[in-house]
Amino acid sequence: MKAAWVRLALVCIAVVTATVAVGGGIAGNRTGEPKFDAVPGPGRVTYGENIAYRAAFTNSGGSTFTQVAFRMTVPKATVGTQTLLATFVSSTCPSTPTTVQTSLGTEWVCTFGKLTPGTSGVEQLALAVVWKVPTPASTSANCPNCLVANGRWVVKEGVNDQADPNDAFPPGGKNVVATLLATGTDSAEKLEAGGYELPVACTDALGAGSLRTKQAVSLDNKVSTTVCLPSFLLNGIDLGLATTILESDADDGNPAGHPGLGSSAVCIAALGQNCGVEGSYTPFVFATPAKFVFRISGDALAALEKKDRTITQVFHNGQALPQCPSTNANGCYTSITQDKKTKDWLVQAEAKSNGLWGW
Repeated sequence: MKAAWVRLALVCIAVVTATVAVGGGIAGNRTGEPKFDAVPGPGRVTYGENIAYRAAFTNSGGSTFTQVAFRMTVPKATVGTQTLLATFVSSTCPSTPTTVQTSLGTEWVCTFGKLTPGTSGVEQLALAVVWKVPTPASTSANCPNCLVANGRWVVKEGVNDQADPNDAFPPGGKNVVATLLATGTDSAEKLEAGGYELPVACTDALGAGSLRTKQAVSLDNKVSTTVCLPSFLLNGIDLGLATTILESDADDGNPAGHPGLGSSAVCIAALGQNCGVEGSYTPFVFATPAKFVFRISGDALAALEKKDRTITQVFHNGQALPQCPSTNANGCYTSITQDKKTKDWLVQAEAKSNGLWGW
């Protein structure tokens, strides 16, 4: 499991802070520290889900900047022969955003105005921008690193002079890429899902939920996971929560469970953080429990367990859960049932935080 998380962490975009010195004439003391990345927001996102980008800027020079703005190209994906654009959802821009056409493509622009000198390493301006990832005509295959967005901060004449790198931080901007994950009953992707979840309460845990992996279970897709998040409070800068699901064929390590039947690791990172290796992020803790639904293949259980072909326990973070209602801090399970026709199992549980699930 740790290796799988390392793989997921490596594809997520790292935070990069650069100090850019601007050359030429009286502008020689213009230096800035720009940030643009997919944090919050995972670098592996399911088709049709949201992704977020976070941008920040510090005036590390000695002069006041004027006409400061953040610009990013509309995230674009090339899937086969299709070129698809993401759809704007929301942002924390303090002004009314606009769009312009440049040599880079369609750019989304947020204007801040003047910016006095700041302290190096301390963000002066910050914003989050949320986009809905496009869905191609065929959603059966993943699209590795195909969603691309370019972000940059501009000052003074740079608002209108696209060719002048003296006014852009960093010059030419920074490209951020993300992998798009397949979805639907015919998708080749069986183990992963990712998205940026907004604070709108999920109302259908047994349906679409907030985020889910491929739902059709079978011998080669032992488990499906649905996460249904309640509403939550924001901090004023970040608009949602980076959320990922990573299933594995490996057992969760509980000797009382079913070895080899598989497990599901759910990450719901704290505001402003991204998912990655366990311990590298702070889990978000909800005021009211989130709901989790696991569908487990009866055929897979029958093939692995010759004696015990029933599921009677649910494990969360290595602990067996009591039945709901319960005050157990680690959560509880609502029900464990089997479909008499398909022989597949349905496990419903609740917990205020994320972690590793098994049965």
